[in-house]
Amino acid sequence: MLPDEFADEQLARALEMLWREPDKRRVLSERARAYIAKLHAPRRIADMYAQAIETFYEDPMIAARRRLVQAAASLSGAPADEKSWADLAWGIAESLPLLQPQRQLLLDISVLVHQDAKSGIQRVVRSVLKELLKHPPAGFKVEPVYATAESSYYYARSFTMKLLNCPQDILVDELVELHVGDIFWGLI
Repeated sequence: MLPDEFADEQLARALEMLWREPDKRRVLSERARAYIAKLHAPRRIADMYAQAIETFYEDPMIAARRRLVQAAASLSGAPADEKSWADLAWGIAESLPLLQPQRQLLLDISVLVHQDAKSGIQRVVRSVLKELLKHPPAGFKVEPVYATAESSYYYARSFTMKLLNCPQDILVDELVELHVGDIFWGLI
């Protein structure tokens, strides 16, 4: 009667037609009742929900995640220092592989994050960063990163949000998670 995408005028004509033609209105009503009874019957929907729950429960990846959460919850005490937290986070990340890992292009912008004097090299790094964010290489997610004094790399999300004129407090700088196939690009 109406296409999925329709104009206001098409809707108005369809409603007027249904108002004027009671036989068409009755046929449409009967078809709608039959459709609901067949495809949206409470028993059928309940059976589909039950099957979905059982499927999720039996899935090995989901079961492994459930066991990991239970094991983490049973730990007594919190890690004592930042390295212990990082080790714990790394272990959890390794235990939970990405379902569809996307390769990362880790772009080292430490020179901008620590001191952006807007000098020659910093302008080049900024220009490369903006271009890669606009046009990432096929199959890659561009992730600006920076080094810390502890020799760790963090995602430069706050800096990137500022660069893109977005609120900086939406994303936090987290420890970089490396995966097979990722590429690190140190610009200087």
